[in-house]
Amino acid sequence: MGRDAMQIHLPLPMLLEASCRKIAADDLCVWLMKGTCMTLMSVRVYYVTCDVITSGFASFPATPTGAEPSSLVAAEGRCVDGATTTEGRPAPLGHCKADGSWLLVTGGCQCAPGYQPSGQLRNVCTSTHFTLT
Repeated sequence: MGRDAMQIHLPLPMLLEASCRKIAADDLCVWLMKGTCMTLMSVRVYYVTCDVITSGFASFPATPTGAEPSSLVAAEGRCVDGATTTEGRPAPLGHCKADGSWLLVTGGCQCAPGYQPSGQLRNVCTSTHFTLT
């Protein structure tokens, strides 16, 4: 940056218009500021995600939150090793809230035959089969 240049940090609400769209595999963001004459040198973009969790013997991936404060983003869970979906119940489904927390984990998994819940580790199914050595 040149000696006479200055940095101005503008929070997003100061911008007149900002929009992002998915085009092919890339995200394209456009910022429009009327009445100003300046060069945009850098942009810092961040987003909130719900962390990876394991609940009810199902694992849910890190999931980006929705754009609106009331958004719920559905994420399909996967049964942990040694577990299968619970008979008569749907596959595990979690909902990621806009604040980065999980809500409404539905469906579920249970330890498969030959496995049992671990007494020491939550949400882990351990084998009940032992081999003699």
